[in-house]
Amino acid sequence: MDGSAEAPIPEAFEEVRDGVFLAGFRRRCHRIIFKTDTRAGRAFDIVVVWAILISVATVILESVAVIRAKAGLLFEVIEWTLTLLFTIEYFLRLFSLRNPFAYARSFFGLMDLFSILPTYLALFMPGAQASRKMHEENRCPGCGADHHDNDALFCRRYGVALSQPR
Repeated sequence: MDGSAEAPIPEAFEEVRDGVFLAGFRRRCHRIIFKTDTRAGRAFDIVVVWAILISVATVILESVAVIRAKAGLLFEVIEWTLTLLFTIEYFLRLFSLRNPFAYARSFFGLMDLFSILPTYLALFMPGAQASRKMHEENRCPGCGADHHDNDALFCRRYGVALSQPR
């Protein structure tokens, strides 16, 4: 052997960096989360994209007072389910990296963190949702608007009496 040709790295050890490889579960997580060259990696990406789309759709639908009144509990279940899913994804990303703090400080790491923080802040700081609830209590029961004239007694659009003059 003249040393001119290097042996190829086996597929199972592709995540070799600086002579240190991620072992077992960490290596598998890394490959699935950060690579798209496997069926599992592509499936992971598709699941994350669908979860994001469902999350955005839920926020949009929840902003409509009439829909929220009918499906509020469903929206809460969806919000918590997706928050738990995104939390697991975030920690698996950190777990599977050799330098998790670099990812945590990166743009995508911060976006992942900021996407789950509001739900947990509302859980541990109940007052964080108070301004939202006060805002919702002042909405028109018909159209959900909070911008009726201050002296309006009813909503012209829906003909609904307002609970207090605005």
